[in-house]
Amino acid sequence: MIAIFLEYIWLPLAAVFVPVIFKIVGNRFLYIKEIKKKTSREINEFIDLYNTSIKDDVKICVEEIIYFIDNTNDDDMEHHLYICKKFNKTVGFIKFMISSTQKIIFIAYAGIDKTDKTANKYGFKIMIKKLSKKYFKSKIADCIITEIERNPSGGYSTPLSKLIARYSSNFKKQSFFIDFDYIQPNMPDNNFEKTNELLLSLVYIPYHTKRNNIISKEKLLGIIHTIYFDIYCPSCNEVSCCDCSQYNKYLEEIMSIYRSDLPENINLIKM
Repeated sequence: MIAIFLEYIWLPLAAVFVPVIFKIVGNRFLYIKEIKKKTSREINEFIDLYNTSIKDDVKICVEEIIYFIDNTNDDDMEHHLYICKKFNKTVGFIKFMISSTQKIIFIAYAGIDKTDKTANKYGFKIMIKKLSKKYFKSKIADCIITEIERNPSGGYSTPLSKLIARYSSNFKKQSFFIDFDYIQPNMPDNNFEKTNELLLSLVYIPYHTKRNNIISKEKLLGIIHTIYFDIYCPSCNEVSCCDCSQYNKYLEEIMSIYRSDLPENINLIKM
């Protein structure tokens, strides 16, 4: 009688836990968690990994990222921070934002613990898979955008761009360089007007297959405006000690360059 009772208990439990176990083993014991509170016990692990995996010349102070974990007052822009865990250790992260108006996912930063072979091989892939399933395949967003550095000669192709292209193809998506000089604004601080901006590549991964490899000026201006005024500009706050009216004017001046110089259609270059 007891054996029969245990069988009735075991079978439903097995149906729940066995797929989970196989999923974890299949990902070599990696899983994804979203940090939603500043008090999360993984915050310090994230900070350590962020500071060691992101180059100084492209990263913002980590306090800026933490500030937006539970300080998002903009209904249009959602801030998210995924971390990749291996057992009880943080071995990867991806910081991204979602604009409901422009329907874009903007990947701001991503990092992997390079000392962990499993994370190096699978970490970024499963973080992107999680992001894609929740926001991309559900059509909350219709494209992924990110900024990446150009190669030393100023060309588009870099080891990172090749990695992005490979991951995109894994999800049956085509990734593109938008063929223009993208100006990365200086981050808002008390020295933002004293340093030169970087020219970066803007990577575009649409959900739907493009019939022609172009993007309209109107569409691109909308994307850039979202990046500048919904992502960079809100970082002008009490943490950054920046003159926000001057920073807003600074962003508008860069936008005016695009409005006057961009053609009506901009080429998309396959990665």
